Amino acid sequence: MLLHILLRHLSRPRYLHSLRVARLAVRLARRHGADPDRAWVAGLMHDLAREMSGEEMRFWVFRLLPEERLMDAALLHGPVAALMLKDKGIGDEEVWEAVAAHTTGAPGMGLLALVVYVADHAEPGRIFPGAEAARRLAFRDLRAAGILLMEETIRHLEARGRPVHPRSREALEWLRLGSAPGLEANTGGG
Repeated sequence: MLLHILLRHLSRPRYLHSLRVARLAVRLARRHGADPDRAWVAGLMHDLAREMSGEEMRFWVFRLLPEERLMDAALLHGPVAALMLKDKGIGDEEVWEAVAAHTTGAPGMGLLALVVYVADHAEPGRIFPGAEAARRLAFRDLRAAGILLMEETIRHLEARGRPVHPRSREALEWLRLGSAPGLEANTGGG
């Protein structure tokens, strides 16, 4: 069912990206103690609204997410996808949080949300400088991988003169504090 929903909403390249994110999210979930089934759903569905038309996006934003109406359109697809999943009865609060937070991160985000954030930015199809290092690091220290990826994203945006969402900066600071429950470095086997 989930694959059919994705195929209706996404192009083939975005669909394949979603599959890679879901696979990596499951592996990271198993490694760090998150629920692999929820990781599969959240990873698979994270970009459900990524290729939505501007008109559709405006419907969701102005009617259902008015507090996000000033967010950059490229970042809105996470919160909108979470609402779409909720509307379809797919997933639960933890999955919806992970899908909503995958574009900016969020201070206080749960383990599954960090798993999906890292998986989205570090999946094997990503080839930016540091992607491979982030993939390896993610299995040892998920929080450190999240920090690395958020720093890289912020640097990339700033170098291009693009705005950085305040939530991304807040999430980065929160991760740097290292007090996130369940996000300590995992040095065990797996």
